[in-house]
Amino acid sequence: MMNALMARPGRVAAGLAIATVLCVVVILMRLQVDGDVARAIKGRSEVSMAHALLEARFAAPSKDEILLVRTDDFATDAALRALEDLVIDLQLTPGVRGVFSLFALPDPEGGGVSFLARNDIAALPAAERLDRLDRAAPIAPYLLSKDRSAALLMVLPDPELPDGEVLDNLTETIGLADPALSVSPVSLAALQREISAALIADQLFLAPGSTLLCVMIALLLFRSWRAAVLCAVPSVIGLGWTFAAMAALGFPMDPFMAIMPTLIIVLGIADSVHVFHAVLRHAETMDLKQATARGLAETMPAVMLASLTTMLAFASLLYVGSPTVANLAIVGPIGLALTTLAVWLALPPAILLLYRSHPPGRSRPLQFARITGAALWLLDRRGRVVAVALVLLALLFAAQTRTVAGSRLMDHVPRAGGFAETLAALQDVLPGSDQNFVILDAADPAEGVQPADRALLTRAAKALYGTGAGVVPD
Repeated sequence: MMNALMARPGRVAAGLAIATVLCVVVILMRLQVDGDVARAIKGRSEVSMAHALLEARFAAPSKDEILLVRTDDFATDAALRALEDLVIDLQLTPGVRGVFSLFALPDPEGGGVSFLARNDIAALPAAERLDRLDRAAPIAPYLLSKDRSAALLMVLPDPELPDGEVLDNLTETIGLADPALSVSPVSLAALQREISAALIADQLFLAPGSTLLCVMIALLLFRSWRAAVLCAVPSVIGLGWTFAAMAALGFPMDPFMAIMPTLIIVLGIADSVHVFHAVLRHAETMDLKQATARGLAETMPAVMLASLTTMLAFASLLYVGSPTVANLAIVGPIGLALTTLAVWLALPPAILLLYRSHPPGRSRPLQFARITGAALWLLDRRGRVVAVALVLLALLFAAQTRTVAGSRLMDHVPRAGGFAETLAALQDVLPGSDQNFVILDAADPAEGVQPADRALLTRAAKALYGTGAGVVPD
């Protein structure tokens, strides 16, 4: 096999290039980006199972679009009317099955209409209408800020339509809103879109950046641009093959999977450096083909063993039980295996092509004499090295026991992004930005919301928000 790779290096290189280009096509056509960080905490826990039941029964509430609407003061007739017009337009938007807002809060006295739509309330000035609403509906302070400058709208999308289509329709409707209103998304769905955009931006920077850094290190080590390019080729090929495998198998690029490109590039270049260094050593006493074969024979077993141990480390993540981490546990070994294969297939023809007119034996890699001398000095003092290592291990173990476990979705969002600023503004003006869901078994098995169901929902609303709370009328 190795002789065949080195017999026609041009054809092998062309075949690898064609395969990599085809992989890029597959990546562009099928690779998906998923910013749903919450999937990482899903698993076999009671809370995760309850959330899965909630999503199945109520058409995925995590896809609801929550909008923060801001203006100078909603306690003016013009601003409140503009907000009501926006709510009506959103309700009429294709793909929207309902909008929850100030105008949907029920009248505690009954009557089948919302409080703000009641005849005696609708005739009052905006400021007085909102004052009366605050006293009548305990949930009102969660939908309208105390200074009357911000309001929350919850848009319920049609679960039968694609998310992208609903979002496009909403964007068009929001664009037609009164210019005095500033509308910003603050929902979990918007957070996921922000994380997805950040993932793409990060990969466009990190993958080329880490490749360039490793190439510069290889250039410093070997003091040859040919060696630097040579060491980068297998990593680039392995990365392309890994992304294509992800796309073909249906694994999305998510915040946890984002570590794979940098890991593949660093390990691939490190393996290439080891192999090429061995080839250089043998090239001083034999021809290029023999030196390449000898260098590969000496170093590839170690390269494969190092990759195997890392693959096993990734595979151990299957024990966690999280679907997102499980994806990483599967894609990690695949990516490492493909990168190791790329090193084995790409290095021989690349060496023969790049050095056919410039024998590598002339290159003099950096020797690191001082570092080698320090290593030899430490080898003569093994007892002291073992003692220091045990002390360091004990300190690391003590530090590990003090690690605070926790996870925040916002840690995956760029701090300078518009979403982070909007969410900070929301938290400044409203008492809470989280949704709490309660699952209640139907009081009446008949289809639809029956009187017994409405009574149960009313009791739950009063328990959560106070005696003035009620159920939105049909």
